[in-house]
Amino acid sequence: RPRALATAMAAARRAGKPVVVLKIGVSDLGRRNAIAHTGRMAGPEQGWSALLERMDAIPVRDLDDLVETLTLFDGASTLASAGLPQRGHLGVAVATISGGETSLICDVSAQEGLRLAPLTEATLEKLRSGLNKASLIGNPLDLQNTRTSRPEVFWESLRTLCADETVDLLAVRLNLTERPRDDLRQLYRQVAEVAGQQGVATVVLSRAYERLDPAWADYFKELGTPFVLSYRNAIRALARLVEWTEKVDRPFDQPATVPPGVDASAAGGSAPVALDGAATRDWLAGAGIEYVASEIASSPAAAGAAAGRVGFPVAVKAVVPGLVHKSDLGGVALGLTSREEVEQACRTMTSQVAVAADGAVPSFEVQRMVTGAEVIVGMAQDPAWGPIIMVGSGGVFAENIHDVVWDLPPLSRSRAQSMIERLRGYPLLRGARGRPAADVSALADVIVRFADAVAADPSALAGADLNPVIVGPEGAGACVVDAVLLGPAAREPGRPEPASPELEGSDAGGH
Repeated sequence: RPRALATAMAAARRAGKPVVVLKIGVSDLGRRNAIAHTGRMAGPEQGWSALLERMDAIPVRDLDDLVETLTLFDGASTLASAGLPQRGHLGVAVATISGGETSLICDVSAQEGLRLAPLTEATLEKLRSGLNKASLIGNPLDLQNTRTSRPEVFWESLRTLCADETVDLLAVRLNLTERPRDDLRQLYRQVAEVAGQQGVATVVLSRAYERLDPAWADYFKELGTPFVLSYRNAIRALARLVEWTEKVDRPFDQPATVPPGVDASAAGGSAPVALDGAATRDWLAGAGIEYVASEIASSPAAAGAAAGRVGFPVAVKAVVPGLVHKSDLGGVALGLTSREEVEQACRTMTSQVAVAADGAVPSFEVQRMVTGAEVIVGMAQDPAWGPIIMVGSGGVFAENIHDVVWDLPPLSRSRAQSMIERLRGYPLLRGARGRPAADVSALADVIVRFADAVAADPSALAGADLNPVIVGPEGAGACVVDAVLLGPAAREPGRPEPASPELEGSDAGGH
C-alpha cells in the first residue's frame, strides 16, 4: 500500500521524526527495451528513491546498515540531553588509538559523505604539541598509546578536542575486550563525562563486527551512549545523522497530490508509440513550454525556403514516423548558414535514412539554431507511483553520462531548483572556465510546467524525453529543440481497465 505508507511518512516528517527505510526487491530487468532515454534510465527503484528523497527519509542498504543506523538514531534523544544539536550542522570528531585507523576513517568518511568537523588552528596546534606529532591530522585524532604510557596527555587531548567550537559529537574507538572489564567500563564512563563537560555527546564505535559479549551493548545503553558496530556502518550512520539535523528544520515541501499508479498488468499490451511532431508541439504548447522556432518541409527545396523564413543559422532534422533517435542515423545537421547547405544536407539525409529505415523518404524539420547548455527533462511510468520526473545532463550522450535526478510530480519551484542543483553537472550551469552562467531560472520553469502537465493527466503519456532543452545564458530563457512523447500502450482486447488506487489517511494523495 505505497500511498498509505507515503501518507504515514509525510506525517512523521511534519512531526520531525526520522524514518529509516530498507527497500528490497530492486531489479533492472525490463528497461533495456524502452524507446526513450528516460525509460532506459528508469529502474524500478527510481520512483521509490524519489519518494524517499522527497520525504527526507533515510535509505539504508542491508540489515546490518539498518540496525546500526537505528541504533544511532535511537540514541539521538539521549544524546540531546548531553548537548547534541537537534537542528543545524552537527560537527563530528572521531578519536581512536591507531594511526593506521585514522587514515582508514578518513577514507571511509570521504566515501560515505561524512565531513568531519574542521578543527580550529588553535586546537590543532595544542593537540600536535601535546602528542608531540607535527603531522597530526587532528580529526580523526590518533591518541596513540597515551592512555597507558602518558594518561595525562590522553585526557588533556580529549578535553582539547571536545573543547573545539566545531565539535558537537565525539565518536571514539578505544580498547574493546571480548567481555567488559571494570577498567574499560570506567574508561568509557570517564570519556563520556569529559566530553559532556564540554557539551559534547559521545558515541562508541567498534572497528568491525568483532566478537563481543552482549554485555557491552547493555553497558553502553546504561551509560546512555550509542554503541555502533564497524567503522563503515557507523560512519555511514553518522553522515545520515548530520544530514538529518540539517534537513529537519527546513520547510517540508510536499506535493499537493500524487498521480495514481499505472496498471502493471497492462505491460502485455502494445508498445507505446511516439506522437508525431504536430501532436508533440501541441502538447508542449498546452504545457506552456517553448519549442524552438521551426517549420516542416516535404522536400530539400522546401526546406531551403523554410530556412530563409526561420532565419540562419539553422538545424535540419529528418522526420520519419517511428524514427526517434535521428542523430544515430545521420538524420541531424547543425549550424547550416545558407539555402544551398540546407538542401545538400537534406539530400544526404534522404539517402542515409533510406538505408536505415527500409527506404522511407523523410520530410524535414528546419529549426532556428540555438546554443547553450543541454539538459534532458523526462518522464517514465513507475508501477507504484505512476509518472516520475527526471532531470539530467542532456544531449546525445545522456545515457552515457547518466547524471540524473528524479522526483514525483507535481513540483514546486523549490523542488525543481533542488533537482537542478543535485546534478553533478550543476557547476557547469552556474558558469565554469569563463563560460557564462546559464538561465537556471528558466530551466526551473520548464521543469515545473512539464511536471504540472504530467500530473494533470498522468495516464496521457507512457513516457517522454525533452532532449535537449537548450538553456541559454542568464536572461536568455530555455527552449526545447527535440522531444519524444510516447502515447500510452494500447490495451489488449478483453483486458480490464485498472481500478483507481485507494488513497488512505485523512491527507491521502496530499503527502
